Amino acid sequence: MRKNGTQNLQTMKRVALIILSLTQTAFDHKSLKGIRFMLTLSFERHIEAIFKLLNAQAIRKLLLPNSP
Repeated sequence: MRKNGTQNLQTMKRVALIILSLTQTAFDHKSLKGIRFMLTLSFERHIEAIFKLLNAQAIRKLLLPNSP
């Protein structure tokens, strides 16, 4: 069970970093660390912009590069 937990946590971390990297252009190409810091200061204001920029197809391509 511990192996599944750590693997699931790594998967969630990977998805979160992919989402942040996809939205990096909306934050004037700031570093991922800078974007995470901005989110801690005003999460509600920035999360809406991030969700508007998300594209399910783009995330799928980054997660599964060999899938159609």
